[in-house]
Amino acid sequence: MATGNRTWIDPETGEEVEGEPLYDDLLFHRVIAEFMIQTDSAYLRLQAQVKR
Repeated sequence: MATGNRTWIDPETGEEVEGEPLYDDLLFHRVIAEFMIQTDSAYLRLQAQVKR
């Protein structure tokens, strides 16, 4: 999903998305090597864009 090679479901429309990376423009604010990556929610980010 990070590279766009796998399809994913758009939470806003419920439709499958092909060829588009899911994590583009997503902020990763904590990375601990070989342990964890913490980020904001793609779903909540999409909801915020709709409300604007």
